[in-house]
Amino acid sequence: MSAEAVTKVAASGQPVEVVRFEHVTKSFGSGREAKIAIQDVSFVVHDLPNTGELISIVGPSGCGKSTLLRLIAGLRPHFPPTSGSAYVFGKLIEKPGSDRGMVDQKYSLMPHLTVAENIAFGLQLRGVGRRERLARAREWAHKVGLDGSERAALMESWARLKLRQRL
Repeated sequence: MSAEAVTKVAASGQPVEVVRFEHVTKSFGSGREAKIAIQDVSFVVHDLPNTGELISIVGPSGCGKSTLLRLIAGLRPHFPPTSGSAYVFGKLIEKPGSDRGMVDQKYSLMPHLTVAENIAFGLQLRGVGRRERLARAREWAHKVGLDGSERAALMESWARLKLRQRL
C-alpha cells in the first residue's frame, strides 16, 4: 500500500494495517541441527487514527523478539522467513525498505565520525546533499539534547552523556 493510500484510509477513520504476520516460522540450520527462533506466529498491528499508541514486544532473552523485528525490517540472516508470510502496509516484505527502520540493541555508531556525521549517515547513503544532511543532523541533535556536540568526536560526546547521567 502506498503512502498516499495509507493517508486516504487513515482519513476515512478506518484502522490502517501496518504489519501482518501469517503463520511465520524462522529457523536457522536444517534437519536435526535446526534451531527454531519463532514458530507459527500470526498477528496484525493496526495504526489507529488520531490515537497515541505504543506497541511493545516483550519476552525473555532468546524468545525471538529481535528475529521478529529483523523479519519486519527485511534484514538477513533472519529474513526471509522459513515459512509463512509477512506484510508491511499490505505488501509482502521482499527486502529492506525505506518505509521502515530499526534501531538494533547493539551500538551501530561509527566512532571515527562526528556526532553529526553519524546522524546524517543514512541521508548520505540516500544521496542527500552535504548541506541538507548537516542541517537535518543539527535539527535532530537539538531534538535529542545533543546541540553543541555536532562537531565533536563521538567518543567525546559519549563521555559528556555519561557525565550528564551521573549528575
